[in-house]
Amino acid sequence: MTANVSAINGVSEMGCCDNKAKDKNQNMNKIRKVPWFGVVLGVLAILVMLNWQ
Repeated sequence: MTANVSAINGVSEMGCCDNKAKDKNQNMNKIRKVPWFGVVLGVLAILVMLNWQ
């Protein structure tokens, strides 16, 4: 019955490995990018505070 539902939805699965590949792609999409501009500004602010005379 599961095969019929997936055929109706237009999704074809070719084995157990397809689900793992989909999960891996979804996990890679969930990884957030590093906000480099904010990191650089933060480091500069810390350096200015440490070296303030």
